[in-house]
Amino acid sequence: MSDDLQRIRADLDRLSRSSVDEIRSQQDRRLAEIVRFHFNNERNTSYRTLLNAHGIKDEAELPRTVDDIGRLPMISRQFLEAADYSRRPCVPFEDVRKIVETTGTSGSPLRVPHTRESMRRCYGEFI
Repeated sequence: MSDDLQRIRADLDRLSRSSVDEIRSQQDRRLAEIVRFHFNNERNTSYRTLLNAHGIKDEAELPRTVDDIGRLPMISRQFLEAADYSRRPCVPFEDVRKIVETTGTSGSPLRVPHTRESMRRCYGEFI
């Protein structure tokens, strides 16, 4: 069994024994980490610009819990096209392991870069 698969199984096992409060705490922590990462990212400032346009100007104003998620703006296709994460990813280029491309049936294909970690989170059971 691969290390990734073992890690996923251990995560699922740990999750199955967690209380609702423990799960919510993990969700809150992870959401805050992700939003803070993109807000402070210097490689691609598109998300910070979007948050600024929606009144979130400072890191202290960022949502910290899942209950606050409604304060985040919806991400549109136009935003993703303009942000051009495939050419300006939020991580160093050498960390990008795969660029996933949509079929483009509703327009031009969107390209989303993935690191090994993001691929593990999204496609863990398949890698």
